[in-house]
Amino acid sequence: MREAVGEIDCQALIELYRSVKEHFDEDPAIALSTIALYKFEGVGRVYISKFLNVPERRVRRVVESLSKLGEKEYEALMRVLHSIKVDRMTVGHYEVTTFHPFNPRLVECVAEKVVYFRDLLVINLGDFKRLFMIGVKTGRLLFPLVPDEISRSFVEPLEPATSPNSIVIVWSSPHSLVDEASVLVSLSNLCKGYCVKTG
Repeated sequence: MREAVGEIDCQALIELYRSVKEHFDEDPAIALSTIALYKFEGVGRVYISKFLNVPERRVRRVVESLSKLGEKEYEALMRVLHSIKVDRMTVGHYEVTTFHPFNPRLVECVAEKVVYFRDLLVINLGDFKRLFMIGVKTGRLLFPLVPDEISRSFVEPLEPATSPNSIVIVWSSPHSLVDEASVLVSLSNLCKGYCVKTG
């Protein structure tokens, strides 16, 4: 996923999810991961299949669906994907992924509804053990509902390394690109359920 070109709000995420569900006969996280690798990394179907551990026929179906999109739909999809910036780092033995730049009101909604967002993400991941905790950053980095003695060891190294208006995911175990795409899917679900008036 490429350089950020604009702030991402709930409407953009809801539209992204709608487009993927409407035009791609595939799990949304797998479809988004396939599109990102195919368009932004320039790799082929065989590589994508091995990298995502997904049968090649499913990858081919996504690529074919992408080629059939109308110009307006294609440009809208690419615009949102281009605007998402993903940074990856480690803190101790934990992998950390930050997503930005989001509308500040969306970040605040994630903070307020962090339990619901966590539930959505666990459902989309299909494995509650993979997720350790969720953080947000508008002015400063926070891990809502996480005890200070735990969050402090992450805030100190991550604070200077995270951009404003970020959502931060700390993983309990090694994660995949599909897991990262699941974060976007979960955010769109959160937006539809709770944040659409604010994000």
